[in-house]
Amino acid sequence: MTTTTTAAGTETHTYRSSDKILTYCAFRLGDNLAHLHFLRALAKAHPSIHFQHAAIREYLPQMIEVVADLPNVSLRDIMSCRKEAGINAWKNAAGFWEKHELKSSYAEFMLVWFDVLAKRMGLLSPFTKPEDLLFDYPALQRNELAGKVSLHPQHVKFVEFDFLFVNSLPMSSQWKGMNVVEMTTLIQTLAQRYDVVTTRAAGLNVLATETIPGFSVTDIGAVSLYAKRIIAVSTGPSWPTLNVWNKGKEFYALMDTERLGIHENIIQCKTIADCRTALKSRGIL
Repeated sequence: MTTTTTAAGTETHTYRSSDKILTYCAFRLGDNLAHLHFLRALAKAHPSIHFQHAAIREYLPQMIEVVADLPNVSLRDIMSCRKEAGINAWKNAAGFWEKHELKSSYAEFMLVWFDVLAKRMGLLSPFTKPEDLLFDYPALQRNELAGKVSLHPQHVKFVEFDFLFVNSLPMSSQWKGMNVVEMTTLIQTLAQRYDVVTTRAAGLNVLATETIPGFSVTDIGAVSLYAKRIIAVSTGPSWPTLNVWNKGKEFYALMDTERLGIHENIIQCKTIADCRTALKSRGIL
């Protein structure tokens, strides 16, 4: 039995072990990863309900690790459920995000959005504060990274390193003022003084995770646990680095359309110049 309290009163929903809730999102990897984090919390709170989520087929291998430990969550190709009734999990479905007063504040908006989604399922959202949005799935603490990286010619021993730079391109206009040349120059400047790992090749003798065979977004999140600081473009591969184990680290968020606001150690940078200024103020550059 699940009881949901709404402004209108109390609605009671009874779920059998065979019941299924289907959600879908036809947009980017980052949108789907954030939704799966939300589904994880619902699935743990309601083990009798089977949660299915559908996404674009090419994203599924990157998504499965987020929920692989939960028997009541499964993934599907979005093309396989076009005729089934489901809940659209995209935050801007019917223009919800673009019309919302909190659209420029990521954490605040997502708490509202997940509350809306939960109520559409007849459930209560398990997320009540910004830090609930931090990823916490077990695969992020994997220990087989050394095996993957040791096969790479630029082998880095992941005990601890100075910077993880998530420089993958944003696919949903989260950073409209992005300048690849300026970002690459900053990476190269940091690499002259520090041990730097990037997600996208940036020249010099810097290890890029995209060049390691089979390296996933979860691997990027797992690698981030070894980084002292993180600089990240707001894009799909950055989301697993926003996890509970990194909460105490300096996190430089490169985005100019929203304020991230998930935890107090996030330094918002709208431009590379802003990022340089922030690094200089901390004696890093």
